[in-house]
Amino acid sequence: MPDALTFRYRPAPLRPPRELRLDGPRLWIGEDGPFDLSRVKDAVFVTHAFGDSRMERLDLTWPDTHRAIGCNAGRKGFSDSAEGREHRAAVGAVLRALAAARPDAQVTLGAARGTRWALFCIGIVSVLAGVGIGAGALASGVSGGRLAGVAMPVVLLTVLGVALIAGNWPSGPRRQIAAEELADMIAPR
Repeated sequence: MPDALTFRYRPAPLRPPRELRLDGPRLWIGEDGPFDLSRVKDAVFVTHAFGDSRMERLDLTWPDTHRAIGCNAGRKGFSDSAEGREHRAAVGAVLRALAAARPDAQVTLGAARGTRWALFCIGIVSVLAGVGIGAGALASGVSGGRLAGVAMPVVLLTVLGVALIAGNWPSGPRRQIAAEELADMIAPR
């Protein structure tokens, strides 16, 4: 890998451009840095698609600080946009530098602990709301037509809650992948 790499991209449509510099195991994010990748204690890669948007983020945690390298862009064509390609190239280079500095480095895929707890709690509330609304409708003796009208939203709310609970169980296993392997998936050489 070349000694010094520089990446410049706009992390979101309304944000100013961000510059990442990578020199061996040292990383600068804008004016912040250098951060020593050999001291990273936790790395998490998160991707979310919602509506017409897509967000990808690499969260790096050191013993004394935390930094995120993220990009928000259109869901369609994220990989084809200049911002998405530059972001993925930057994340791939950071992951390769992390793997060179710490060959045993693993990256967790999916939401971090706090986010998992939040989504898990939203799932609990959704299930309780779905069951509560359904039980309330049945207990109030509403007519069959109104009961049929409330059935679909109640079922959807309950199913959404169950899906959030199952996918974000706080003590469940979190999938991990080697940093080098994830780099090859995100930004092939």
